[in-house]
Amino acid sequence: MVRAITEHAVDLVIGTQFVAKGHHFPMLTLVGVVDADLGLAGGDLRASERTFQLLHQVDGRAGRQDRPGRVLLRTYRPEHPVIEALVADDRDGFLAQEAEERRSRPSAGWPPSSSPARTPTASTGWPPPSAAPPRTEGISRCWAR
Repeated sequence: MVRAITEHAVDLVIGTQFVAKGHHFPMLTLVGVVDADLGLAGGDLRASERTFQLLHQVDGRAGRQDRPGRVLLRTYRPEHPVIEALVADDRDGFLAQEAEERRSRPSAGWPPSSSPARTPTASTGWPPPSAAPPRTEGISRCWAR
């Protein structure tokens, strides 16, 4: 598939993250991203960073060499800081805003002001495992040193 795209045997590519992942397609001039803000949902504290990185990478695929490129983002949240930073091509501003948000909310438990740990629980029977994992403060302090 990569060869077919590179040799211009294919003019339309519909894919997922395939398009963003480091391939050089000199004839690629238009990239459309459906649900560009989908990665911002959920509770991952790195969701904004990951979404910005992926969409910025996609932007780098369109318009290689001497051909101008264009990226179209479909989003339900155009006011989200990630989308605004991408549209403004403001990587440094986005990173500064992310760092400031983390510094200003140390109680949220986000790095670099803390070292969160994931504690998965599982059960093979009923009742399900407790919603509250066992206390781990001592372990966390030990790992954070």
